[in-house]
Amino acid sequence: MDPVRDRLSRIARAAIEDPSRAPDLARQALAEIDADAREAAIAPSGYTYAGAHTLVALVRDLSIEPLPTSAEDLTGVPIWTTANQPQQIKVPFDCWIYGVASWAFLAPSKNFLFLTAPTCAEGRDLVAVDWGLDGFESFSTDGYRRMLCPSSAVCGTRNNPRWLSWKVQRNQLINVRFRNLINAHLPPSSTTPTEYPKLAIGAVAFYAVNLEMP
Repeated sequence: MDPVRDRLSRIARAAIEDPSRAPDLARQALAEIDADAREAAIAPSGYTYAGAHTLVALVRDLSIEPLPTSAEDLTGVPIWTTANQPQQIKVPFDCWIYGVASWAFLAPSKNFLFLTAPTCAEGRDLVAVDWGLDGFESFSTDGYRRMLCPSSAVCGTRNNPRWLSWKVQRNQLINVRFRNLINAHLPPSSTTPTEYPKLAIGAVAFYAVNLEMP
């Protein structure tokens, strides 16, 4: 038997035998999973995608933002940021977030039919994202500023989330920003912003385990 699975099975059996110890044993199990994941090249087998809760930030009908055409161009928005307002998730309970995934779909467009089939799984190349906590803390930065990153680089898919280990508390606000990247994939042209397809749906999902006492 997998040693991690065997150790966690013993903890689970102890919790069943003595329910009064269950909350403490659950915290012990999560701490062991966290420690093993940090030491291993991949997450422990069998304990990656079975979380009981999914926290989702969702945006619809998101238009492109014009990119700067030169260093002096003040009308464009640098690709690492956005003027779009963040989408907020109010954390419903103390929890441990162990994975993040993203997906995106373009709205139909007669001018960009070939772009309705993204090259990255679940359309993650169509959108850039970042997320922070309570409007201040950010998890995508170059050390000086908050930065959007392509979803394909920082998020996994729904069937294969990117591994995280992040504890958040009840009523904290996770704020997620989105940017439609479709114009970043194309050479500069005379196409007006209104002709580019909107992002019909952009989503970031955090997979969480409830840490509160039952």
